[in-house]
Amino acid sequence: MLTDDRAGYSCYAQLKNLSGNGMCIETEYDYRPGSEIDIRFGNPASKSAPKKYHAIVKWCKPLVAPGSIGSFGVGVKYI
Repeated sequence: MLTDDRAGYSCYAQLKNLSGNGMCIETEYDYRPGSEIDIRFGNPASKSAPKKYHAIVKWCKPLVAPGSIGSFGVGVKYI
């Protein structure tokens, strides 16, 4: 679940990859680079991983590849 409190909306997303300082997710909504968002996991990637992250959107690109879950790929960096 992605939440942008300033814009006042939330949406579901699919995790595509994860690193030590950020992640890439697919979603139906485009997020403006520079936006601060909260990311909440119902099932974290591991037992020691946090269930909530605060991050800044670094990029957002439309997805055109067949098989994409969402319409946009979003790259975020943890803050």
